[in-house]
Amino acid sequence: MKQELIGGLVLCLIGLRLFFVSPVTLWTLTEKWKTQDGERPTKEYTILIRVLGAVFQIANEHLIFGIICFGAAAGFTTSANVYRERARDRLENYRKA
Repeated sequence: MKQELIGGLVLCLIGLRLFFVSPVTLWTLTEKWKTQDGERPTKEYTILIRVLGAVFQIANEHLIFGIICFGAAAGFTTSANVYRERARDRLENYRKA
């Protein structure tokens, strides 16, 4: 459970960085030194960075939502099993008496 939560937080940070940081700033930090002219990134690069940011955010929400739903389902199942065991014990005690 902790690994999934940590993974979700990492995806959230990556997605936020890709989605909200200016693609030009990201390009300047990571790709500018690889170009000959080094003026600005292409339109395709900026669109790709925005799309990747959105994909990471969607993956993060899916992961976090899955953890929350699984935790709720596991808690409900455990509660239901405890209730059944208590009812079974009460019935056995009633039959013995």
